[in-house]
Amino acid sequence: MSFVKKIGLIVLGVCLALIFLESLLRLGGVLFFAKQNLINTLSLSEHGAYTILCVGESTTALGGPYSWPRQLETILTRQMKRRVAVINKGIPGGDSTAIIAQLEDNLNRFRPDMVIVMMGVNDRENSVPDNPAGGRAGTLSVPEMKTGKLIRQISTRLAAMFPGKIIPPAGDNLIPNPAYSENDYFSQGCGYVLKGEFDRAERSFKKVLELNPNNAGAYMSLGDCCDFKQEHGKAETMFQKALAIDPLNADIYVKLGWAYNGRKDFEKAEAMFKKAIDLAPENDLAYVRLGRCYCDSKRYEKAEAVYKQAIAANPQTSEAYCELGTLYMQRGEFEKAGGVFARALDSAPANTKAWGVLAVLNLENRHYPQSEACFARANRLMAARPNPVTERNYNKLKTMVRENNIRLVCVQYPLRDIQPLKTMLGSDGGIIFVDNEAAFKQAVKKDNYFTYFSDIFAGDFGHCTARGHKLLAENIAAALNKSFSR
Repeated sequence: MSFVKKIGLIVLGVCLALIFLESLLRLGGVLFFAKQNLINTLSLSEHGAYTILCVGESTTALGGPYSWPRQLETILTRQMKRRVAVINKGIPGGDSTAIIAQLEDNLNRFRPDMVIVMMGVNDRENSVPDNPAGGRAGTLSVPEMKTGKLIRQISTRLAAMFPGKIIPPAGDNLIPNPAYSENDYFSQGCGYVLKGEFDRAERSFKKVLELNPNNAGAYMSLGDCCDFKQEHGKAETMFQKALAIDPLNADIYVKLGWAYNGRKDFEKAEAMFKKAIDLAPENDLAYVRLGRCYCDSKRYEKAEAVYKQAIAANPQTSEAYCELGTLYMQRGEFEKAGGVFARALDSAPANTKAWGVLAVLNLENRHYPQSEACFARANRLMAARPNPVTERNYNKLKTMVRENNIRLVCVQYPLRDIQPLKTMLGSDGGIIFVDNEAAFKQAVKKDNYFTYFSDIFAGDFGHCTARGHKLLAENIAAALNKSFSR
């Protein structure tokens, strides 16, 4: 074989490998849920097992073999001396509305003896959506695979145009209604989004486009739905179509940039964010997402500079302060991080996330009295303003589980006070509550924060490491054993 042919075969092989890798990246979201379902099926393979259904967001879903549901299964099987099947139905990026939307199907499918729930961190107080009728959107938060943020985007986009409009009932029947306008179908689609029914939402938004092919808002919302389902290629297509209709809309560039960033196409993502900044220099969200792009591509000095630009563009932006402070924390520059979060509180004294981060920083620096004071302040703020969406969905879950005569276990997030959760659900003795505040504080004091958490996305806690998941599983197992022994 000639040298030229050998080179040609090598180049062909590299190209095929790159195509295969791209396909794998696109399949990543689908494969996550396929793998989750396979593991759950294997857990149920033994007849007569005591079945526990775990529901929550990414704090439950992620971690693979080290996730707390998987470790809980091992611990309980050993302690109970019988087979325990723990089913992990956590939704990466989900909120309590999406969890409730799937609960009935999960209960019917798995027939659990017990349900363990830890949810609410992704929830937002949702306003009533309305249809922009193809108009430009306001300044919106870019989705990070979180239903709560997706709902907030669509709700904000609609409410700005048609305040007070009621969402038409989103029932099971999707037969076209000749009386529905594009606004009605858009509002119906948002009703499905609120229920976590994204396939139906897509059909409603497509109905909008049948009536008005130039509705950029419908394309944006379709892109949001695709993004949540981790169909990044489709999301890009929808955002590009929205951009073709409304090429001066900075928010669409931010969304498209975030879709590129999710696929690790950092060069295209950077270009989109910069274009958004050119169009709207006051759009602090574009700066923040550009900073995230730089962080994800390990260009930390550029990220630092951009976060500072975001703060200069809007000194009231708490997200930019939090991103910059988190960057300093990850670099071990705790004094700088503390200063940034203190400035965040100057601009927003009721920012619970900033109080939580300051609590963690003081805990990490062994300033225990200051840490407890900050935790207490964050807890008071959260207790004074309970999220009605979280409260409604927790009580809805309680009702559904009890109607099926299933034992309910409610888990508070690590480092957080258990009392607000008890107040929300009522202490009637029928619920097992799991407190993760003291155990995690002691663990962080003994070691350090990043031994147990990989980030600080919630302010006062983050996604668990393998050791964090282990501690969480041990706490839940201890609470279950205590309850069973009564």
